[in-house]
Order: sequence, then structure tokens, then C-alpha cells
Amino acid sequence: MNYKPDVIGRGYLQACLRVENRPGSPPRPEDKEEILERLDALHAAGVPAWWYSVSAKGSHPLFPSKVLPHHPDAVPGMYEWLAEEVHRRDMVLCSWEYLCTAPYLIREHPEYAMEFLQPKVPHNASEEALERARERHARAYGDVNPVPCYLSPYGDMLKEFCVEVFEDLGFDAIWFDGCFMSATNTTPGMPMGCRCPRCAAKFRADTGHEIPRVADWDDPDFRVFIKWRYAVLGDYMRSLCEHVRANSRHGLVCLNHFQRLRHATGFGCPLNPMDVDGLVTAEVDQAPYQTIMQLKYLRAISNRHGQEMWVHQQPGGPNADPDDMAYFGMLCMTGGGHMSLGLSAMPKEIVSTLSAIVERLRPRAEYVGGEPFRYAGILLSSNTKDFAFGGADDPTWRSVHGIHNILMHAHLPSEIILDEQVTLEHLETFPLVILSDVRCLSDQQAQHLSDYVEGGGLLLVTAATGILDEMGWERERGALDDFMGVVSRGPAAPMSPTVRPVGAWAHNLAPRFDLDGFRYGQPSDAFQDPLRVEFRDDVTVLAACDEEGSPPAITARSVGSGQVIFVNRDIGGFYSRTPSRQYRDVVAALILAHSEPPYTVHAMPHVAVTGWQQGDDRVVFHLLSQIHELCYLPATSGRPHLDMGSAPPSGPIRIELPRQAKRAWRPVSGGPVCLRVEDDRSTIEVDGVEQHDVLVLE
Repeated sequence: MNYKPDVIGRGYLQACLRVENRPGSPPRPEDKEEILERLDALHAAGVPAWWYSVSAKGSHPLFPSKVLPHHPDAVPGMYEWLAEEVHRRDMVLCSWEYLCTAPYLIREHPEYAMEFLQPKVPHNASEEALERARERHARAYGDVNPVPCYLSPYGDMLKEFCVEVFEDLGFDAIWFDGCFMSATNTTPGMPMGCRCPRCAAKFRADTGHEIPRVADWDDPDFRVFIKWRYAVLGDYMRSLCEHVRANSRHGLVCLNHFQRLRHATGFGCPLNPMDVDGLVTAEVDQAPYQTIMQLKYLRAISNRHGQEMWVHQQPGGPNADPDDMAYFGMLCMTGGGHMSLGLSAMPKEIVSTLSAIVERLRPRAEYVGGEPFRYAGILLSSNTKDFAFGGADDPTWRSVHGIHNILMHAHLPSEIILDEQVTLEHLETFPLVILSDVRCLSDQQAQHLSDYVEGGGLLLVTAATGILDEMGWERERGALDDFMGVVSRGPAAPMSPTVRPVGAWAHNLAPRFDLDGFRYGQPSDAFQDPLRVEFRDDVTVLAACDEEGSPPAITARSVGSGQVIFVNRDIGGFYSRTPSRQYRDVVAALILAHSEPPYTVHAMPHVAVTGWQQGDDRVVFHLLSQIHELCYLPATSGRPHLDMGSAPPSGPIRIELPRQAKRAWRPVSGGPVCLRVEDDRSTIEVDGVEQHDVLVLE
């Protein structure tokens, strides 16, 4: 049963596939036959959830709304009829919307419009590009700035509009695109908002500062504005979901979160916990190599209702091959979420395609999610992303994606920690915490990290972590230097890339290895020389530079009951571009010499293994053979078409965990499983997976 009338989202959250295929004009009675043709094609394919739309992309209601100005041709009763037809077919109905545009309303109330900061450097688009942008804007929005401020009356009107869609029209979910606080994508540079009189007054009251006019990263007030703006948008999203829940028992708000690789800070989505009573989702942006980590930080932002990733159908067109999209769905499931799919063809043209996708995803759906095994917590710092490089966020994304991929390829489970989660209580839920070139840290965060190590935690720190404060301003001493045993940090300087491991931790490593990355063929700005660091006598040298007189490359220091390990290279940034076995082996050896993971996996590096606790007695493992393109971040921002159906053979997979399993089975493939139990330890072996499989232990 897909349609579940008594739960939040009425079955949307349980749907193995959510398909987007929506109109741009108001439906009329004479359109019913064509609408039912779409619906019946989706139903025939077994699609459980359909995105239609009660608003056009210009964000004007396509029905006679009692709350917002609507399209002049809107016909009453059409959407109520559609909801009944969808539910009668045991399907769920979701409306796509744009959170940040309301051109009809602003035409009536121009004082509601968002006002934008001026760029410090004018946008360098050509006149031809500007003209194309103006034409796109005119087609979508006419001659108005369509973006309203959430602090204007629009904010409360949108809340009532959502209730209207749920309670009067009968929709089950609303998927909000455009969840940002800036101009639309028809405006070159998408300048940041908002500095309208309402925002200026609130900014002054909240911070004691005057709201800036220019987006200038060198201006302290602008940096305060960046953090304040995150809080404003986050508070609005939270209040929107709370209002819906108070007035609609089943209605589900979905929020497309615009914090990801290739999306600048200007969008304004907070990269911090929001705990909204809604579904926090994202787009993969035709860049599926970021999917699993995206799902992890969406989980850190809000985990009340799971996670979802949207992707545009590829290959496109009628009778499309289903393999790529089915594989992407299984990739999402491995990361603990579900897929939503934007169609590039009419449903009747791809019934067989959709049917094949559903056929592969449906048997796996009940095994998605649960409580992930907490072992390594990787800090993804919004402050570092925003401030450490003057608004250039690519270095942070690369460093964190790289260290995440090292752990995934070494089969060490990880989750994401956000800046506001750097508290002792939260850190102590992880045996291991990793700071990969996290340059911006507050004094309070540094104290919590010190207390975490003092109490027995293992902290792995890389590169220039802690050299800046939380606003990105330079510190006299690094925030963590005292307890890492750092005496001083000199200027960046070339050092010998070759290092010698010292001690038993490295018994399986080569006697010498290159810790600086492979520079050949990479962009000139991809690598930075490390800072020359001098240490106290009480640190343990774990790897020394070959060059005489150079400081150690890797050190460890005991603090209380725990340890802090320092790698003086951005090994995550290197690995993001060049996923070398050498980096993976070094990091894994450092970790495993000091900490035991909750389970041990013996498999090829490209096999992603994620473990989930589902209830007291069930453990589920997702096993995914990843294609090469999922294992690294491209050096350029291009979005190539990925052949996601060409997963290489996985080879045998063996999992060991310290518990007694009574049985183990593969409910999807039905493949053989070898289970051995000795004392309190279980070993499970499978002969391999073609693309993806599920392994269940009880």
C-alpha cells in the first residue's frame, strides 16, 4: 500500500521513487483526459509518488487561492479532483513550489520585495549573456523583482498557503525548490539578500551593527551578516514546518537545501542543525560523486523524516535505458535516503523505463535508513567554508569530501558533524573525530575538542586546522596548538614530500611514501605548501620528513585519556582529486592503531559498505559496487554524463562484527551467505554483488 492516509506525508516518506512531471499552466476541465493519461502511465509503471504542481515556476498559484494572488485562468475544483484520482490509484501527490518567488504578490505589494547587496566586483558577464538573462527573467517573472522577503507579510502568507494546499486541495507533500535568500537564477551573479528596511532593523536589533550595502568579505559587518542571514532563513524554514504541523496532521514540507559543492555561500541555506518537522532534501546537480556525503550532512541538519536526493533523468528521452537511474536510486539507498526523479520525457513514453526502476528499488525500500553506526565524526565547518578563503568554498568541500572518501574506501563508517554540534555531549557519541583542514574554530569549540580528547576521544587533525577564529580572522596561536603540542607555526614553505613512518603503527606501510599529493596535471591552485610547524618535546613523531631539519609530518600527543594525531598536510584535499591507495593506507593505519571500528570490512575499495541498526535485533548492510566516477571529485566544475550502470565486479566481501548473529541473509538477491559465529564475534561472507545488494543480520 503506497497511500497511507494516517501518517505524515501519507506515504511519501516510504515511497521508493518520487517522479516529477508537472505543468506550467492552470489545468482546465478539458485537460482531464491528458492529465489522466499521465497519471495512468505512472500508475502502470508502479510509481508510488507523483510531483505535480499547484504553482507555476513563476510562483503564482494555478488554482483560485484564498491566500496568494493566483493565475487569472485558474479553475476551481481541478486539484481537488486530481488528488482524489491519485489517491484512488493508491499513489501519493506532491506539489513542486518555489519558496523564494511571488511575482503576482510583489506586483500588488512592491514593498514586500527583497533588497540585495551590491557585489564588491561587478559581475563580468558579457552583454550577450546579460541579454539572455533578461529574456529568461521576462519570460518567468515579467518586469518585477519576484523575490519577497521572508520577514514581510509574505512569510506568514506562504505558511497559510501551504495549509490551503494540504487541507483544501488534498495534497500530501510540498517540495520547495528555491530555498535561498538571494536573487533568482535569472539574475547574473545572484546577489545576496536581504537588506530591506525590515531586515535592516532586525539586523541592528540582533547584532548591534548596521546592515552592509556591499558583499565584501574583508568587511567584518558583512561576515556578521552572513551568519545572521543563515539564522534568519533557518528560523523561517523551521517556523514554516511548525505552522504546517500545527494545522495539518498529515502535510509534509520538503526543503531543497542549497549547500553543496558548486553552490556558493550566496544562497543562504544554513549548514547547521535545524531539526525541522519536514524533509530536508537536496539535488545532486548531475554530480553523483557527492551523493553519499550529501545525505550524511542532510542527516546532520535534520533527521526527523529521513533524506532524499533529486536527479534529472539521464539518459533522457523516450524509452530511456533504466540502468543509470536505478543505480542512482540504489546509491541513495546506500547513503540512507531515497531518490526523486525529474523526467525528461512524458510518462507514457517511458513506462517500461520507470517500471524497471521501480522493480529494482521497491524490494530494497524497507531496508533503507535506521540508525547509522557512529564511529568517525567528520567536521564540515560552515565557518571555514565561508570565511577561510574569502568566500571561495571549493577548498573546504574538497578537503572534507576527500577525507570522507578515504574513510569510505577504507570501509570505516563515518557521519558528518556541523559547527554547532561541536559540543562535548555530541562529540562523545563518536570514538573518533576528524578535522580536515578546518581553519576556522572558536575558542569554545577548541575547549570542547580538548575536553573530548581529555576524556578518552581520538582526534585526527590535518593541515592548517584552527589557525583562524570562527569569523575567519587570523589568530596569534592556533586554537588547538597548545594541546597538540605545537610551539609555533612559521610561514608556508616547500618541504620534502617524502616521509618515513616511525613506529609499530606503520608496520604494513612502505618504508617511505609521498604525503604531498600528485601535482602533475592538476590545477596550480590545487596544492598549498604546508606551514612549518615546531613541536614540544612531549609529542610522538609518527612520520618524519626525509629532508634533514624539516619538522615532523605526522605527530601524536596523549592528552588525559585520549590522543590527538596531527597530519601536517591537507591529505583530504589531495585525495579528493587523486584517490591514491597510499593516502588511504596511511590514514587507515593511523586510525586503526588507536581505535577499533564497530565492524571490520574486507572488500575492494570501490565497494561502499554502510551499516544501519534497525531496531534492537536487526542490522542491515548496504553493499554497493561504485563506478570509478563516484570515487573522486573532478578537478573542474564540468558535469559529465556518468555511465552509472557500469559498476565493476565487487569481488568477495567479508564483514566481521563483535556480536552473535543468529542468521544472515540477502533478501533482495537471495544470494548465498556464509555465517560463522565464534564466541561473541560473527563473520559474514558473500561472494560479491553485481551493483547493489542488501545483507541483513538478526
